[in-house]
Amino acid sequence: GENYAADKRILVDLNLSKHKDPNSIAEKVRSYIGISLKEQTQWKGIDTALKNWRGALEECGVFIFKDSFNVPGKNSPKIAYSGFSIYDKTFPIIYANNNDSKSRQIFTLFHELCHLLKRSGGVDTDNEDYLEYLTEDNHEIEVLCNKFASSFLVPHSDFQEQARYASVSEASISKLADHYCVSREVILRRFLEQGRVSQDEYKLQAAKWSTQKKGSGGNHYRNIRSYLGDHYIETVFSHYHRGLISLEMAAEYLNQKPKNVFELETIEA
Repeated sequence: GENYAADKRILVDLNLSKHKDPNSIAEKVRSYIGISLKEQTQWKGIDTALKNWRGALEECGVFIFKDSFNVPGKNSPKIAYSGFSIYDKTFPIIYANNNDSKSRQIFTLFHELCHLLKRSGGVDTDNEDYLEYLTEDNHEIEVLCNKFASSFLVPHSDFQEQARYASVSEASISKLADHYCVSREVILRRFLEQGRVSQDEYKLQAAKWSTQKKGSGGNHYRNIRSYLGDHYIETVFSHYHRGLISLEMAAEYLNQKPKNVFELETIEA
């Protein structure tokens, strides 16, 4: 663990715990990560964007995992969880819900990253109604995390330019979402901040989009690799091949039987 941490850049070491301006935080984080807005808007689509953002954050010391979170039962609160984070100064962790659309997963990564930058953990849901039940401090940090994610993925000044003559319609929202490789909800949130849609209109449309989920399916080992991430899996195999851990330990870390471990090394996510 110590050797791993010593040679990695740790993004959450940025001293941003007292910053409250989401645009300022977003600029500092983008500079640290080293991916420009121009590069982002040239990506081929959401799949590429999610893979690149995940890889970039993992290169900066954030471990990202995915899992399929169960939808609450009929007697449970009507909240669908998009992700959560656990702060640790050496091994900060983000979990994203693989049932969500990939564009929603991208938003979750940056919402949770803001929690980590504030040296705290957090939980992200796809319904913001729960915010009214939070204490003042928790409400403030949740609002900041949402604004940071939007500010990072769709910078304010650039959006002002791109959306100046755009109508607030499904077509224009989808076009802008494709341009930035983000969800339509992120674009709608930006229109909300501009006062071009009402809070009620935003909530109604966002709720409609949030029902569009994506199941995992597919090859078992490819799913496991997607859940654990290339970064984590490669770290485990690196330690195994260097003789630092046994095959049995590697299997335990990867939640596999020893005989199946190497299936994960050869298959691509």
